Amino acid sequence: MEINISPRRSGKTTRLINWLTENVNRVCVFSSREEVFNLQELYPKVADRLFYWEDYRSKHVNTNVEIGIDNADCVLRELFGKNIIKIELNQELIKSVRCENK
Repeated sequence: MEINISPRRSGKTTRLINWLTENVNRVCVFSSREEVFNLQELYPKVADRLFYWEDYRSKHVNTNVEIGIDNADCVLRELFGKNIIKIELNQELIKSVRCENK
């Protein structure tokens, strides 16, 4: 797992879409249906691989895909319905962490 931490409007979503286009066995999950619709219009060639997190979770069980999550903090907040105060991650699963400050 790679983790990219960057400020708002710094190109995170664009990097994720670029990552998606490198392999047909990849999908991207987003925290907002509206964002998915907007991105599907902007990127029609990969529109079928862009999902609202809840739709993906309820409809897809294909374990042979790589999943990219945009704004994972927002997805976690929606999943748990409250502010997430602390997150612990399994170090063995982390390939790299990229933290960018403006």
